[in-house]
Amino acid sequence: MTRTKWTNESIKEAALKFNTKADFRANNLPAYKAAHRRRILDDVCSHMQSTRIVWTDEMLAKEAQKYSSRMDFYTFSKAYQIAAKRGILDEICIHMDSRITRWTEDMILEEASKFDTRSEFKSASPQAYSRAQALNLLDTACAHMDYKVRYWTDEELAAEAKKYATRHDFQKNSSAYGIAYKRGILDQVCVRMTYTERVNWTPELLASEALKHSTRGDFYRKNNNAYSYARRLGILDEITKHLGYQDNYNTRDVVYLWHAENDIFKVGITSESLGDQRIYDVANDAGYTPEIIALESVGTVRAKQIEAEVLKLGERVLFKSKFPGSSEFRHLSSLELNKAIGLILSG
Repeated sequence: MTRTKWTNESIKEAALKFNTKADFRANNLPAYKAAHRRRILDDVCSHMQSTRIVWTDEMLAKEAQKYSSRMDFYTFSKAYQIAAKRGILDEICIHMDSRITRWTEDMILEEASKFDTRSEFKSASPQAYSRAQALNLLDTACAHMDYKVRYWTDEELAAEAKKYATRHDFQKNSSAYGIAYKRGILDQVCVRMTYTERVNWTPELLASEALKHSTRGDFYRKNNNAYSYARRLGILDEITKHLGYQDNYNTRDVVYLWHAENDIFKVGITSESLGDQRIYDVANDAGYTPEIIALESVGTVRAKQIEAEVLKLGERVLFKSKFPGSSEFRHLSSLELNKAIGLILSG
């Protein structure tokens, strides 16, 4: 069977055949998934009618049959969360393979062969992609892929830079940073950004820097370098006693679950106002690239209850050294993972 190579144009052409997203998903799931991966789903479906589905249990079961794994079901269909809240998720997903894949070199090479570009590989199969990176196998696995070099004009570099508030974010999230640096226009395109020059941080300097900020979240965003260094020295709590971090993190109304590697998962609670900041904060300390499975706002009381229930599942992951959040990592079986997801989505 020949695999279709989807372009933005061919996806849009496919979408034009349908009047609703539901019809699009039901009748051309490959194109629907491609649109979702490329983050153009709303764009290609802009001509469609907006319909609100009242799901019956039978409709939920029929929708679940379209997917071979719970991860795909969760990612591509709102029916997943409705089924979880009704308590019928295990029943309608009984046909699915929910195991966490333990990627071998041969499996990675076979998986990579399904894609034409690295970006498609990374978006559609992030676990295999991350494992390929860890095994230093990525270049080999992607040798057959098209490698497209984008030429950035100075104007495009400036426009790209405007998307970011700090140089740190610009460098972390866009290849344009390195190109602007090589052309000698980095200062020019970053003129509006908050720039923190490299400092040899001492405990005294860190304490002085912390005094400049009104909340811990503000400290994290405006001088991540100093914030992270203070945490590594173990003095973050001490130098931020005066900060109103409680107005963000201590609201703790969101419960999350993310996949680290193999059967290792991290559960925790954070604030809706912080978004996924806490997830990436802890993942950076642990040396993982997080794959977010659930991030649900459930209220402060319920968040604590759900976290406590999920932490009873599986076995605790033991790290050589402790760091914030290290006690909340768990080894989970497929059954335990499904139960954890159900607990979180049930709110």
